Amino acid sequence: MCICPMSPSKAERNEVKAAEKRDGNVVELSSNTEKNAKITTKTVLTETRDGEKKRKKNALVRWSLPHAEFYISERYFPKKSIGKGAYGCVCEALDMDGDDDDSKRKGGQRVAIKKLTDIFQTRYEAKRTFLEIEFMRRTNHRNVVKLIKIEAEMTTMGRRRKIETCDSDDLDCDDDLGASSSSQREEEKGKEEEEEEDFSDVYLIMELMDTDLNQVIKSNQPLTRDHVIYFIYQTLLGLKHIHDCNILHRDLKPSNLLVNANCDLKICDFGLSRQMTPDKDEEVNSTAFSDKLSNGNSDQTIDTKVHVIQRTSSFSSFVTVDSPAQEEAKLEGAGKECADGGMTEYVVTRWYRAPELLVANSTYSEKIDVWSVGCILGEMLGRKPLFPGSDYIDQLTMIVNTLGTPCEKDMIEVESLKARKFIKSLNNGAPIPNIPFATIFPQADPLTIDLLQRMLEFNPKNRINVTEALHHPLFDGVRNVQQIRKDYCDGRQFLANTVKVSIPNEESNKPMDIEVYKQKIRQQISLTESTWK
Repeated sequence: MCICPMSPSKAERNEVKAAEKRDGNVVELSSNTEKNAKITTKTVLTETRDGEKKRKKNALVRWSLPHAEFYISERYFPKKSIGKGAYGCVCEALDMDGDDDDSKRKGGQRVAIKKLTDIFQTRYEAKRTFLEIEFMRRTNHRNVVKLIKIEAEMTTMGRRRKIETCDSDDLDCDDDLGASSSSQREEEKGKEEEEEEDFSDVYLIMELMDTDLNQVIKSNQPLTRDHVIYFIYQTLLGLKHIHDCNILHRDLKPSNLLVNANCDLKICDFGLSRQMTPDKDEEVNSTAFSDKLSNGNSDQTIDTKVHVIQRTSSFSSFVTVDSPAQEEAKLEGAGKECADGGMTEYVVTRWYRAPELLVANSTYSEKIDVWSVGCILGEMLGRKPLFPGSDYIDQLTMIVNTLGTPCEKDMIEVESLKARKFIKSLNNGAPIPNIPFATIFPQADPLTIDLLQRMLEFNPKNRINVTEALHHPLFDGVRNVQQIRKDYCDGRQFLANTVKVSIPNEESNKPMDIEVYKQKIRQQISLTESTWK
């Protein structure tokens, strides 16, 4: 049931007007909603040179929802809390000034607002937030959730206190203060401006979907063969666009695939995503792309090269030294069970993690996302996770027990001697035969089983890539080759036209300071604001 705020009564509005006359700073109005949710409207007044009080534009509204308090523009009307994760919470809201005419007639455009709290507590959290925003800004596809706007809760109280104490007309109390140079006063003003723009929470306003695939799988809703094909096909389309934008998602799982009642699907949550290669200033010629795609089966060659990136952290004991990011995640309680019996984000993500990550290989490619899609396909067929390991050792054991002991050629791809020794020690050293997926999912048709096997190859070199998966015979009834080509051209053109905030290559440079990330996020907010206008 929606949490619908009640409108202020006439008596409450009169109370606000009376309070505005008494106090020119901040007026608060509270009213109760369902489930004890509360809204507090903050009417901010500013004083002009003539001493007149005027209402500040874009007043903030404080919404007390079950999981957090939201300080957002008055144009947004939150209805209910729809999710909470390790790094933020999300609510459904109405944008009363939205661009959708149909939504306006229905009382506002439906949006999702994700609050990221205390993002500058650690360098890891600041980096995660910066990358999530930047990757969303660089994508534009119907199967990827769109970032509409970014808001930040600015802190201004420190500056107001300074003005009260430092901008007094009476300077006779201190001769030294009266004799201070104008340059010193300018420096003080600069510091005040910095304090005025300080913030620690950001709000991402995004497209809203009805639910996620995880909820669908858990429900009693029947999942037909057509459902499975259409959901996986849309996932691959969105993933191809993400890879074309030089991004590895790295956290594909059913809860990050949002769906609507009409079976539309969008990929969300770029919090763990990484860039494949460093930023390069390249201009895209759309005509050249059209020529490149005009030859027969050429769209298959778009994705031929494999991007390989260097691992910077690992949760596996096959690596002996922990990175700073790993240590911070351990301090956050990553990999432990929640008190309510659920799993933390890290544990759930592990179920969809490719073997090359579990054995701590130094490099990996976009094939890790294909493995995740294969795990999701298996979960849709069985209505339960395919490899629900309790830890990374159990995860690797479950994979080997299903796929069988890797052959010597595949074992060479495992860089860690310790990991190789562990895999060979399973089943008391005897080779483990594979369990055919046709046996695990007897109700699935041969084409579905074939795609599943190609996606879940232990050796990433043998694993199918996204473009090859899109051209699998399973999708012959839904595939639109012309649309795939157009999406590629449009995506590259959008990426070329997007004003990017540079992503540092931390493999060659020292890690950035938190303040640098803050400046970059401030720049992202400014760019998104100008685009939104």
